Amino acid sequence: MRDVTTVRLLFLIPLLAAVGVAVGVYSTKGGGAEPRSVPSAGDGGTVDVAADADGLALVPGSARALGVFKLSRGPSLDLSEADTQDGKSCLFESSRDGGEGRMCLDGGLFAHRRIAFVVDSQGGPGRFTELHVPGVVAPEIRMAEILKTDGTSVPIDLTSTRAFVYESPASELQQGVYPSGFRLYGPSGKLVETVHFPVNP
Repeated sequence: MRDVTTVRLLFLIPLLAAVGVAVGVYSTKGGGAEPRSVPSAGDGGTVDVAADADGLALVPGSARALGVFKLSRGPSLDLSEADTQDGKSCLFESSRDGGEGRMCLDGGLFAHRRIAFVVDSQGGPGRFTELHVPGVVAPEIRMAEILKTDGTSVPIDLTSTRAFVYESPASELQQGVYPSGFRLYGPSGKLVETVHFPVNP
């Protein structure tokens, strides 16, 4: 079974050592969960799950499917969100090969920034064979761009649930070009916030 959290750490070492501080997250290993223990996006709609196998107690009726995303490399990725009974909000991801992960924030997914995201990768630390960034933006965000380490940027496709998965092209990974942050825009097209991935000094 793929351990999403462990895979993610391979990328965090050289490029995102402080990302947990930056987005206010904690991540936990989801490999021991039962098939229904983590909210699954499935074909859309809501998910009513009370708790997962690790004892994370969710507020009944708070779980919401964000979408299913097909990756060019690897299985599809399900995203969903839910609130916990101790005042946190969590973004869940589960892949069709059994890998699961989550990140949770005190006070809500957008308490600190208008975007909640994680970084998943394979390979590294100097070279990666796969890298994708799943996440969700706040309700007031209408457009978003992902910034890259070569100074370029590209628009992010947001779903009706405001979710997204950005997948780095293989050609850019081979050149050592990685995501480095986001620009977030409001309904009028005005820049609302820029979020940078922290890097080692």
